[in-house]
Amino acid sequence: MVTSKKMYGFVKMPTDWVLQPAVITSFSGSEAVTLLKTYYGLLILKGQLEFHARRSCINFVASLDDVAEAGSIGRSAGMSAAKVLADRGLVTRDFITRPTDRKSMISCYSLPLSPAGTGWGPFPWRQVESGRFLRSIHQRTGVTLAALKLFLLLVALRENRSGYSRVTYPKITQRLGIERRHIRAALSLLMESELLHMDSRERREDSNLYFVRGLGGSPQQAFDLDAFASAPASGTSALATQP
Repeated sequence: MVTSKKMYGFVKMPTDWVLQPAVITSFSGSEAVTLLKTYYGLLILKGQLEFHARRSCINFVASLDDVAEAGSIGRSAGMSAAKVLADRGLVTRDFITRPTDRKSMISCYSLPLSPAGTGWGPFPWRQVESGRFLRSIHQRTGVTLAALKLFLLLVALRENRSGYSRVTYPKITQRLGIERRHIRAALSLLMESELLHMDSRERREDSNLYFVRGLGGSPQQAFDLDAFASAPASGTSALATQP
């Protein structure tokens, strides 16, 4: 399927696993930051391929150097992380022979969606790639892990009609398994990296509206924001129901 130019800024990110607390909370401990940075890197590489191919792609080829550069991780760390992600079923990976060197292998990846093709959110790969978010994460701290998880959640919860995501602090901790004390710093990191805009129009201090940048439009262009703020949260992305 040929994509329109409007799609070039994002890539379809599978969201079923992000919205399943048992799965996303399993990303914990010292290796979780590297695993998620690798997943971000694979999303960026898929977006790059689709941009140049001018169409959506199920599979994409990438070397270890490609994955390491896109995810701002070490080469050996990327190799180990890709294997763990594949073992967890979040990516599929096959090895193919390089056409120019039959003694050398390269990986062919895919990020599987649900069989119905639903359950996806728009990941703004160009915004993430061009910013300093991944490059700024050097330490494996609770805040950096919270930021990596939180951005995926906000992409998954993005409301297509308004362009906003809404979720409370208690829901964030429940869904992601992160400590409440890390949420504010994680949000600051995402906003400083120009990935997120926060609108605190709701009355409760711990409940805000979040605008994921890099998907077109601006927070100021979102219509009828007050009506959206009073509507019940859907818990899923409206984009996920579109073909």
